[in-house]
Amino acid sequence: MKDSHSRHFLHRIRVCLFSFVFTAQSDFCQKWNGSFFEKASLQEVGLRKQLGHRTGERCLNPEPCRSNEFWIVDSFGMHNVTIDFCACGHGDQRHTVQLLRARLYPATVIDPQSAATFDALKSFEMLSYESKVSAFEFYHTQSRLTDNTGVNKPNVCATS
Repeated sequence: MKDSHSRHFLHRIRVCLFSFVFTAQSDFCQKWNGSFFEKASLQEVGLRKQLGHRTGERCLNPEPCRSNEFWIVDSFGMHNVTIDFCACGHGDQRHTVQLLRARLYPATVIDPQSAATFDALKSFEMLSYESKVSAFEFYHTQSRLTDNTGVNKPNVCATS
C-alpha cells in the first residue's frame, strides 16, 4: 500500500510540474533579475523536458525540437518550453508518439512544434459542450491568460 501511495504521490508531482502549475496564485514562472521578480518562460528558467524516457532517465542521444521553440497550450495558458525527443532507439521514435505518451496532443503529425495538454483538451471539450466555446475563442482565451496586455502575444504558429 505504501508503494502504491508513493507512486501516486510522485505521479501527481510529475503531472503538476509538467502541467506547469507552480503556485495557486501564479501559473507562470518568475525569475529574479537583480532588482525584482519578472515573468519568465519555462524555457528561460531552464526547464528542459526529455521525451521518450521515464522521468529522471537521461537519453543517450537527445534530439532537440527543430526550432528550439516548443509551445504547449495548457488549461492555464501557453508555455514556451524546451523539449528533447528521444533518438537513442529506446521505444518508438516518432515525435507524435513520444508527445502522446507525455499526455501532449501534437498540433501536427509532421514535425510538431506545439501541442496541447490533455487537461487543456478536456477543458475545451467541457466548455464547448456547456458554453458552445469555439476552438478560436478557447485559443484566444489561453493567449490572454498567458499575456493579457497583448504586448507579448505567444507565437504558437510557425512563420515562414
